[in-house]
Amino acid sequence: MRKIYLFILSALLMGGITSCDLDVKPNTAVTEDLLTDSTVALGFLNSAYRNMHVFGYYGQQMMVMGDVLADNAEIANNTGRYVAQNANQIYAHYTFWFNAYAVINYANYAIAKTDELLNAGKIRQTTANQIKGQALFLRALCHFDVARAYGYEPGKEVNGWDLSAVIRTAPIKGASDAQPKPRATNTEVYAQVEQDLLEAITLLDGFNPTDVRRRANKAAAQALLARLYLYKGDWANAETYAQDALSSTTATISPAASVVSDWAAANVPHRESIFELDINPGTDWSTVDGVNNSLSSLTNNYTSGNNFSVQASADLLTLLNSEGGADVRKNFWDQDTGTGFYRLRKWRGGKGGDPNCRNIPVIRYSEVLLIQAEAEARQGKDPEAQTTINTLRSNRGLPNTSDTGSALIDLIMNERRKELMFEGHRFFDLKRLGLDIRKDDGAPLPYNDFKVLAPLSNQDIITSGNVLKQNPGYN
Repeated sequence: MRKIYLFILSALLMGGITSCDLDVKPNTAVTEDLLTDSTVALGFLNSAYRNMHVFGYYGQQMMVMGDVLADNAEIANNTGRYVAQNANQIYAHYTFWFNAYAVINYANYAIAKTDELLNAGKIRQTTANQIKGQALFLRALCHFDVARAYGYEPGKEVNGWDLSAVIRTAPIKGASDAQPKPRATNTEVYAQVEQDLLEAITLLDGFNPTDVRRRANKAAAQALLARLYLYKGDWANAETYAQDALSSTTATISPAASVVSDWAAANVPHRESIFELDINPGTDWSTVDGVNNSLSSLTNNYTSGNNFSVQASADLLTLLNSEGGADVRKNFWDQDTGTGFYRLRKWRGGKGGDPNCRNIPVIRYSEVLLIQAEAEARQGKDPEAQTTINTLRSNRGLPNTSDTGSALIDLIMNERRKELMFEGHRFFDLKRLGLDIRKDDGAPLPYNDFKVLAPLSNQDIITSGNVLKQNPGYN
């Protein structure tokens, strides 16, 4: 672990710090020293965003793995990619631990530098709030991601195993900072994420740059907090913060006629994006990267040379074609006449003329609607849950539902599965509810199987002097 953090420190000191296109402009009285200091803080923040893009994190793995590990995906062309993960083989799991902590370290640098400048009177309060609020959001998101993949949710532990992420709230500036820390419990990590998001919501109030949906913002922090409460089973707070996010955001729901085409508009933010990652061809991804590693290349062959490794499972296609085939989301899948495989239109690129490049929506309006609907249904608020889920269904070509009780909850979970397919949610939805993973053509993976949790790197454990503890079953 010490080696990993020293590597991150080296990357910070050696370069990768660039100025940010944040819509925060110094006034005419700002001195050159103030501009330079502010740019350093913004540079750390920008580096945090840039590290979210990597293929080992949100650039690919976080958006595909959740469907591959679960029951939404099957292997199309056997390129060797995701084959072991789709079969839930040992060690075939999420591997983004290092990438998440790289983002966390940059976010911590941004927070520490901003606090330093504010205490010295070298930065305006509003600018400090905007930088720190965004950094807190990114730190919370990454800690939550690690907690979801590498540990159980509070109250869903198997055999009492509650170790989760390592909590890092200060930048690693030298060897003393890089000393290994033990993994915190899941309740401790959830508390830290909650604290960061509540502070971010306060700091980001009134932050509305022109590119607000490509940056952490108040609505995104409220939505992520609603997601945290959903995983925790705190239905009342999940409902409240989902409602708050929907009221705060400038995003809107895609109507039925535009559900598929909204994903094809690669050069503008997605209509539903509350927070999306801004990916630029030639800067963030090269042409070769796009062909070999982009979400587009893995999920379709519309562009010559794409790998086209994964497709929809038969069970997912059946669900999409139920209710008389009226669900417009079935049109995301197009059967290739040459191979018979089903190609996904959701991740087709085109940004900046690159057929494989597009921004990546991380939090969408429809996800937040689904959080609200589920939270209401699980509190027994059936009329409210019906109204909320019918807002989504009516914009997907489906009739209103009058289901109640467990039937309503089942319907909402099916809507989550269809709406958020190949956006990384399905595995985590099954896991947070303690459900087995069922496959079309194989034995299910029971929830109490140790392979539900991702393994830590053995090298990290060794380097930490065994301060880090491996998840059960991988020793």
